[in-house]
Amino acid sequence: MRNYLFDSSVEVAEFQERFGYAALSDAARAKIFGLNAARIYNISTDDILRSVRNDAIAIAQENYRNNPTPHFRTYGPRTRREFFDLLSATKSPI
Repeated sequence: MRNYLFDSSVEVAEFQERFGYAALSDAARAKIFGLNAARIYNISTDDILRSVRNDAIAIAQENYRNNPTPHFRTYGPRTRREFFDLLSATKSPI
């Protein structure tokens, strides 16, 4: 799991240098992003991991890792000319 707030090297390095913050360890990240809540709601971390491994997002991620096929499709006008052609075809007053 990647959290961009704490993995962005520019922001983290700036805060560490500016305010003297220590780097976050994996254990600290786990506590901040879930283990504390699991304890409060009396949920077993094993139950969480078991349910997360089989959810639709985890399955889609695993399928993509095994067969990465990005499509990079663009819907709508891709160029300025296409935009104005679409605009004139729809007679929209912008």
